[in-house]
Amino acid sequence: MVLIGRALETFRVICRQLVRNPRRTIITFFGLVVSFFLYTLLKSSLDTMERDLKLRASGAILSVAPRAASGFSGLAVAQLPRSYASELRDTPGVLAVSPIRVFIGKGRSEESGVLALGVEWDSIFDIRPMSGISPEEAELLASTRSAALVGRPVLDQNQWKIGDRVTVRTSAKGPSLPLTIVGDIDGDDIYGAAALVDIDYLGNVVGDGGRATYIQVKAESADYAASLGRLIDARFNNYSVPTETKSEKAHMANVLSGFTEIFGAFEGICYLTLLVTVLVVANSVSMSIRERTVEIGTLRALGFSKPWIISMILGESTLVSIIGGVAGGLLAFGVASLANAGYFATDGQPPPNFLLDASSLMRTAFFALVVGALAALQPVVRAVRMPIATALRFAM
Repeated sequence: MVLIGRALETFRVICRQLVRNPRRTIITFFGLVVSFFLYTLLKSSLDTMERDLKLRASGAILSVAPRAASGFSGLAVAQLPRSYASELRDTPGVLAVSPIRVFIGKGRSEESGVLALGVEWDSIFDIRPMSGISPEEAELLASTRSAALVGRPVLDQNQWKIGDRVTVRTSAKGPSLPLTIVGDIDGDDIYGAAALVDIDYLGNVVGDGGRATYIQVKAESADYAASLGRLIDARFNNYSVPTETKSEKAHMANVLSGFTEIFGAFEGICYLTLLVTVLVVANSVSMSIRERTVEIGTLRALGFSKPWIISMILGESTLVSIIGGVAGGLLAFGVASLANAGYFATDGQPPPNFLLDASSLMRTAFFALVVGALAALQPVVRAVRMPIATALRFAM
């Protein structure tokens, strides 16, 4: 009970100190809110990307890519000979093989990116069956050169509909890809977020039709996939274009690495913001200690211990930091919830479906605690090391 009473008394002292200069406390608080709002929202975006990667990828599907290709830059040029697909079909343990050609452009607006995948219609459905394709749509895929199946999110984002003749544009000097939308794809995998088109047609538009970006291979089982990948790489090790075979999950992570690097840069900026916040909070605490130097010296002369002084200063910094951090995290959760509900969607763009969970808020609260403790470190050391006589004679 004595310890509880002392803790409550220390807490009351901390609260009184925070309201001695309310303007400074409020400015510090709002700085913390903004910093942790940005941090939490960015981490939620990265967590969402990781979740989508796990949901959309299969462990039994392998992606065979050129060994030299990596990250987003590896998608710029198709390097893998499509003739590798014929040899892969003869490999033991392989159920299906389908070459993929990647084309990235813009849709209706500059902000709407479109991922187009050139595929072989005869083999792509063996890799991952797609339900809902009518006989009429299948006939159009076989008879219409520019026929495309487009994921429902891509249709909604660009306000396209079945039957439209659209164009996926690149830069002014790059080729554009005309498409005739004959059907939609409603799925949670990568195809559901892309436009599928005949790979020969895509090759004729962009050039070098005899090559693919990567080749998808379906293994007999996910347990056999790892050893099958090693077998494939050994087979093509001495070819002109050696391969690197990964599971679909690992390959998608490699494809998204370019985007992840961009998010990583923003995350670095966010951590830098937190570092600046540490300095701001430290300056605020230091100013508070400086104004109360004589008071602290008096308390120590009256018998208050150094641990009590330390707990008081740390308590001030961590309390305002935790409250500001949690408030920023809750604000980020609120904004993400509104975004998931479609409040910020424009031009038919689907909601982003941010991942929201308690672990993100707990992580934010932990970093807020760290920020508060680091910010108070120097003022605490200065306060407890100053001799009592010096503190009593201190003048602003």
